[in-house]
Amino acid sequence: MKNKKHLFIITSTLPLTYGGRTNSLLQRARLLTENKTPIKKVTLATCNYNPNYNEIYKDYREKGTVNNKIDFINMYDWFKASYQKDKLKNMSFPKKLKKIFSKKTNNNYKTYIKNTFGNDTYEMKRKKSSPITYYYKDGILIYHLSYNIKENRMGHIDVYSGYLNHPKKRMYMNDEGNFHKIRYYKDQTKHNIIRDVFVDENMNTYFTREFYYEKDILKTKKDILFKPDGSTKTFKTETDLFAYWFNLIFKDGNKIISDARVLDGGLLQIDKNVTRFFQAHGPHLHSPSKPNPKIKKGFDRLSKKIEAEDDYIITLTEGQKVDMIERYPRLENKIKVIPHCMLTNSMKVNYQNVIPKKISIISRLVPIKRIDHAIKAFSEFLKERPGYTLDIYGTGEELSNLKKLTKKLKLNNNVTFKGFTDNPHDIFQKSEFTLLTSKFEGLGLTILESIVNGCPVISYDIKWGPNEIIESHNGILVEDGNLEELKKAMIFMADNPFDRKKVVKIDKKFTKKQFLKEWTRLLK
Repeated sequence: MKNKKHLFIITSTLPLTYGGRTNSLLQRARLLTENKTPIKKVTLATCNYNPNYNEIYKDYREKGTVNNKIDFINMYDWFKASYQKDKLKNMSFPKKLKKIFSKKTNNNYKTYIKNTFGNDTYEMKRKKSSPITYYYKDGILIYHLSYNIKENRMGHIDVYSGYLNHPKKRMYMNDEGNFHKIRYYKDQTKHNIIRDVFVDENMNTYFTREFYYEKDILKTKKDILFKPDGSTKTFKTETDLFAYWFNLIFKDGNKIISDARVLDGGLLQIDKNVTRFFQAHGPHLHSPSKPNPKIKKGFDRLSKKIEAEDDYIITLTEGQKVDMIERYPRLENKIKVIPHCMLTNSMKVNYQNVIPKKISIISRLVPIKRIDHAIKAFSEFLKERPGYTLDIYGTGEELSNLKKLTKKLKLNNNVTFKGFTDNPHDIFQKSEFTLLTSKFEGLGLTILESIVNGCPVISYDIKWGPNEIIESHNGILVEDGNLEELKKAMIFMADNPFDRKKVVKIDKKFTKKQFLKEWTRLLK
């Protein structure tokens, strides 16, 4: 295919451990660069601050999550690198000295401590097991070191003012022990964060974020970008900051997919001749199943502002498309449906792997997933069909509450929290069936993953996705929130095992071939 194009995929973050949204983003990038499409290269552009992105990129490459046609770029790293590059360009040094100057210097915390406080300090731990060590000089607390137990390295230094019992600044370290960000505080213990200052390896400041409080909520007052020539650029909103960066990195003719609503405003503001696609991963409504649900602000803004002829909103389901058009009739020709796809050709399903009486859930453990519904229904199911186990895979803020519920219902011998898994296919093939009890979904990727592994699914009939995937041969739909019906569905599936060889058959709209066909049509 001639005249192949450069595709950017912009997103809020690329985490080391991720769920369905990031997984689908990465799969899309791979498929579009590994098959016959109009795309020759994909750049994944992130807009959050993460000093350890290089380690994440390395992990993605080592695991084969990305290929050699996929690159990365981060807004903060770009600003930092641009500062250093422009600073060198403005220097009148000979080439040899420029080369020396351009080498990264070490602003390691040990050097800072020695130069700032000297060696004649006294150290103290208030608890033997504490990760924090306090340092005194002349009887006054001057700083403390905090060890990052999770990452097995130093985390930050808190520097004290000498006469108050709380720090005036916190200096954050990366995994090399070098400073990358400094947070400043007011002389008070509550609502005291003033600003974050971002520094490069030479301790040059390239970016500052100033804060204020609205009641108890910390909010950004303004962002300031510093340039080597002494000039600055100030941004009153994050959207303006994104738009400024996008205008710098994008060129006429680029194709851009926005995978996060927080970035849409900035993308719509740019003055380049680009083609934009706004990928919807979740519902556009706050509570899709409730009467007269409110529209999310991000979707409302996007739906009102999208104008260009070749710009489209991409939904995962027909149901969501229909609902959006009902609310915004002007979008009738601006929405395309492209579901997630399953790479069934690479699947090796062993139908003999099933462990009798094993039920599984793979999910983030967060409130919207309503794992407590599954546990409560399982508790009642167990009374009628004893001997079953429920294995829950995933991590999240609800873990502690779910463990308490399990203990309260006396299910400790039957419900097990397995933590994060990077091998869901094996789990699905070993399970009799899986459960999905979310409040809402964009599509329900875990349903598709379960089905292509021959494992039937019981799911609440929620907006949107499950009722476009689940059919009589691969699962059961249950009235949203009905625990009694959920229990009955579990009993039926336990007593009437599905033919797993029929379960694996999926609609062609979820195939790789159809996925590539739809995206190729848009990206030409």
